[in-house]
Amino acid sequence: MTYEGRGVAIVSTICGPSGICFDSPKDLRPANQAQGIDSAVETWTGDDFEVTVDQGPFVDPLTRYGERPEFVASDGEVAGRPVRVVEFIDDDGSRVTGAHFPGQQGEGESGVGGTGRPPVTVIVRSSPGMPKDAALQVVHSIRFPGA
Repeated sequence: MTYEGRGVAIVSTICGPSGICFDSPKDLRPANQAQGIDSAVETWTGDDFEVTVDQGPFVDPLTRYGERPEFVASDGEVAGRPVRVVEFIDDDGSRVTGAHFPGQQGEGESGVGGTGRPPVTVIVRSSPGMPKDAALQVVHSIRFPGA
């Protein structure tokens, strides 16, 4: 999977408490940064645009949206990690672009509380007026700590 979008202008680079960073075509402000027992959720919002990063063993793998309008799915690589990218129109008319990065167990570890990487799902929700490429650009700009 390669991304050959039109190149929406980048307004800011955002790095959350998890160390996961992405480029944004909108000014976004933190809306929610929560650390649970088994997950961490970070959300940023701005005009017509929202990005949520969910990290933990029970994140949404983005496998149950095939019946949504304008559904498209592809597998590829972002930031050197395998990723499943989906796009669809949600019930409220917003465009949803999601990226699921599967977890990876550390050598000799269970992956839960071990040295492996937990799964990460990033959801970009944008208003119908935002260019489709804006959300894809966010997804393809994702960077992980230590990468």
